Formats: sequence, C-alpha cells, structure tokens
Amino acid sequence: MSPARVAALATALAVGGCAGSAAPMRRGGPGSAADVAATATAEVARLVQPTNRARRDALLAVLDAHGLTADVRPFTRPDAAAGASTSGSVEPRDGANVVVSLGNGDGRIIVVGAHYDAMRLADGRLSGAVVDNAANVIALVQVADSLRRRPLRHRVQLVFFDMEEQGLHGSRAFVAAADTARLAAMLNLDVGGTGEALLFAPAAGPTALVAAVRATCGDRRLVCVDFPQLPPGDDLSFRRAGVPTVTLAVVPRTDAYQFWLMTAGGSDAGLRPGYAPHTLRTIHTPADALAQLHEPAVALAATAVLDLVLRLDRTLPR
Repeated sequence: MSPARVAALATALAVGGCAGSAAPMRRGGPGSAADVAATATAEVARLVQPTNRARRDALLAVLDAHGLTADVRPFTRPDAAAGASTSGSVEPRDGANVVVSLGNGDGRIIVVGAHYDAMRLADGRLSGAVVDNAANVIALVQVADSLRRRPLRHRVQLVFFDMEEQGLHGSRAFVAAADTARLAAMLNLDVGGTGEALLFAPAAGPTALVAAVRATCGDRRLVCVDFPQLPPGDDLSFRRAGVPTVTLAVVPRTDAYQFWLMTAGGSDAGLRPGYAPHTLRTIHTPADALAQLHEPAVALAATAVLDLVLRLDRTLPR
C-alpha cells in the first residue's frame, strides 16, 4: 500500500454493509485451506528480504517451486533518476514486474495484481511487508497454481508489481506497455494476511465486478465490507486507462468496524482522538513482520480471488 494510501485511509473512507459469517474452506485443491496453511508461512517468510530485488528473486523461486512459468518485465522509473527515500538512502531507478499468464491466449485479459515490493523505513531498512503485501502475493501464487488446472475462456495474467510503494511505477509501466482494449478487468489485492473480513471498493463501481464480489461473498458466506472508495493503489494505473477495477483487502473484523467508526461515527464513535486500527499501526513499520501472519487469512484471499476470477471468466465478454 502506497504511503499516500495509508495517509488517506484514516480520513477518506466510508464503510457499507457486511454479510454473514465466514464459511469453512473446502479441501481438495491448491486453493483449499489445508494446502494454503501447509505452505503459507514458509513462502511468506521467503519474501522477507533486505532489498526489493531479493524479494523478487524469492518470489521467482516460489513460483518455480510451484512449477509456474514467470515472465520478468523490467522497467525504468519515468523520472529516469533514482529518488531519495525518507531515510536519505537512494531508491533504485530500475524495477521489474513478474507476470504469470494462463488460459486462452486469444481472449481478453483479466489482470489480478498484488505488489511484492516493501516500504523503506525511516532507518533505511525495508519493512518485512508481510501484511503489505507478501501475504497477498502468496495468495496469488496459490490462485495461479489452481487456475492452470482449469479451462479458461479469457487470458488471466497474475501480475506481481514492483515499486508500488514508490509511486505505482510498476503498474504504470505495465499499463503503458499493454493493449488496454484487451484488458477486461483488474482485481487488485493490497493488505492482507491478518483477519477474516474481506474489504472491497468501490461498492458502486463497475457493475460486473461488484456483482461478482457480492456473489462470492454470499456463496462463500464471507464477512464482506464494502467501501464507496479506497485510496488508490495499483488499481489507479488501470482506472486511468479506462479499465474496470476492484480492490480487495483482508483485515480483522474489528479493524473493519473501527474504520467505520473513524469515518462515519462522528462524535459518537467512541474512539479516542488520533486512534488508528491495528492494521494501520502495523503497515509501513517494523511491526509488519511474520508474527502478524494468520494463515486462514491467506486462504480467505486465495479462495475469494479464485472464485472471482472464475466468475468473471464465465460472465465477461471475450
């Protein structure tokens, strides 16, 4: 999640309704709770690295272990110069997105994205970036593992973006190089691995995407909270190009309700001045480490995204 997005979240959100209680995940596929729980902690831990280049290398190793073929797409920041971080260290000018392509090569493209890069802390070190966003990266690996066994009408590209934290540079580079007329939809995962509530936005966004999310929430009996708007992440690069998008996050249910109180409760919210939910106090700090990981949250993200992609593959025009 980009720094601007974190800063905006506590003041710019309004929360809608929720549905039901979470259903137990089914056994039997790469996206099942049993399979995700068996590997999630080890794979997320591999992504905790001292540099974003090392995080990318670890991601490629995880994909290779799953037998998934990845396309590494280098890019250079559009300012053509490295930028200084808040710690005074210099950020690299070059990055690379990692793309796994599945399904019908001639069909329109459904993009499912999660950024793999980590935020640099004030002391110059990288955050462990488990919640923001390694847990979602591993959830997408699980999704890719399952999708390759399915017949697909569309081309599905699972994109692991670089340099989201520095200004959405990875997603901007991806969109700039794409034939945007072929992009049917973009699902963006940002923040996860810690709870049982699925947040999505915009609730009044593209009809087909919102309908698919609501159907998944109902069929899976997930705790779902809809937001009219979330501060933009990599989805913004696609929206600017006219591509329908929806953003998903997994947080503790209590955090979801606290977000609501912060933004809609007014003087009766009951929260002390300056209070922020646990998730906001974790991301972009040293606390965003492996100790935060709750394996069922990875399973929730993987199962919900797999369901969404299959729904969209059935319903969106090719």
